[in-house]
Amino acid sequence: MSPETTFAELFHEDAVRTGVRVATKDDLLTQLVDIAVAGGKLQEAQRASILAAVKEREKLGSTGIGMGIGIPHVKVDGVTEVVTAVAVCTSKLDFNAVDGEPCDVFFLLVSPKAHAERHLQVLRWISRLARNPDFVRFLRNAKNSADVVSLLREMGE
Repeated sequence: MSPETTFAELFHEDAVRTGVRVATKDDLLTQLVDIAVAGGKLQEAQRASILAAVKEREKLGSTGIGMGIGIPHVKVDGVTEVVTAVAVCTSKLDFNAVDGEPCDVFFLLVSPKAHAERHLQVLRWISRLARNPDFVRFLRNAKNSADVVSLLREMGE
């Protein structure tokens, strides 16, 4: 990712899903990684190792930041750019969020280990958006992936 790439430009319709149905945290994490693979930013051969890394990261502490938002994230070897995926779920899931509330909107962030600062910058940007009640409301009401990406781009940096 070049320095002039905006955070919003990291999100693409082919790696965003609305109407996602999940029953468990493991199911959600699996679907997020599958969304990233389907979006073409992660290779199928990387799927298992990245899913394992994301699950391992969640064992360290939940990435549920509150207000119904989760940001599972991991820095790994083997990816060359920041990869994102978004899942807007049909129902809330217990994600052990910091506010104790269940989550229904999830942002996956996978970054190269060598880009730790950019990883933190993207995390901060998503977290800032997640504290905006209007953004969260519009995101939950998005009808499709195009609506989600449009909203992210509208929010800009």
